[in-house]
Amino acid sequence: MNTPSQIIKVPRKVILPLVWADHTARTMLTGLFSFSHEKEDWEFLRIPCTPEAIQNVAKRNPDGMIGRFPETDCIQTALDLNIPLVNVSGAAVRPGMAQVGEDNRAIGRMAAEHFIEEGFEHFGYHGLAGETSSRERWEGFKQRVEAEGLKAHRFECGEKTPWADTAEWLAALPRPVGILGLTDSQAVYVHKTCRNLNLTVPDDVAILGVGDDPIYCFSTTPRLSSIQLPAFQMGYEAARILDRLFAGKPIAKKPLLLPPKGVAVRRSTDFLQFEDVCLKKAVCYIREHCGDEMTVEQVVRQSGVSRRLLEMKFRAQLGRSPQLEIRRVRIEKAKELLSGTQLSFQDIAGRAGLKTASYLCQAFKTVTGTSPGAYRRQFQH
Repeated sequence: MNTPSQIIKVPRKVILPLVWADHTARTMLTGLFSFSHEKEDWEFLRIPCTPEAIQNVAKRNPDGMIGRFPETDCIQTALDLNIPLVNVSGAAVRPGMAQVGEDNRAIGRMAAEHFIEEGFEHFGYHGLAGETSSRERWEGFKQRVEAEGLKAHRFECGEKTPWADTAEWLAALPRPVGILGLTDSQAVYVHKTCRNLNLTVPDDVAILGVGDDPIYCFSTTPRLSSIQLPAFQMGYEAARILDRLFAGKPIAKKPLLLPPKGVAVRRSTDFLQFEDVCLKKAVCYIREHCGDEMTVEQVVRQSGVSRRLLEMKFRAQLGRSPQLEIRRVRIEKAKELLSGTQLSFQDIAGRAGLKTASYLCQAFKTVTGTSPGAYRRQFQH
């Protein structure tokens, strides 16, 4: 007879139906495995995300499943297995299903804010018809643009939408225009259409994707800016939720929606929509030197005009003073480092031009309403 110390713990079999070519899914796995290493009794079986593969896995007697289900028939097949199940999707798919994913409306808002901060007055959205995530990202995008008293234009294509329709929509947009693609793939499609129409990126059309997939973002010239998804955290939280289901805990009434990490800014949106050469010089200098010691007087010298005139130009075009623009750019740099690195607050303060950890905390709280630590915890475990 085995003593308690000799009892062998049978691993839980967790099925992972995912689209393995998807960058978000692969990053999500790192978060999932990070949690599972804390449990030490989970083993995984990766399968294609198809109804047939999900149905066939039943013979293996799985204990649970974590998937990123793109289709309703996949979801129903998974539900028919009658095992603990977590859907890693930000789209509202099925009430009563445990769910964690990206906040699509927050993604749309972040994209609009990025273009607004760049000085754009014209906005476009390129999505997919019938996709819940496309509708939700458009709603967030449109809402934020309209809050500025501006208008956003939308085009949604289907599987058989001809290229000429996208080209016609794009050619008719007022320019310069900032366009959000539903995904990085959609953004690359817009980029190729611009080339065929002899529209310059980013001078005529600035393009922003979603997902920050290097396969897409580094495939274009200029390189593609993209919104970074909280993929690691999505995977970690999905595993944590599955563990709760294994323990008999109830399914949460609402999905856990996580905010995007930030914007990975590359050349496709890095264009200042100012005709005023003096203002453009000043803003470029601030962005290029945000990590250095910098004063308003240095910015004034770079602009070539008086401080009083530069202050007037900033307030007229950006709605804020040069000093507040310096602080805003530095806080954006701090956000990028908080969400994407494990650097100490002191190191982040130095790289973002905020000198000390104490001043970083003070300025960050003033601008964002939250502390650097609380902001970082949204993205890292």
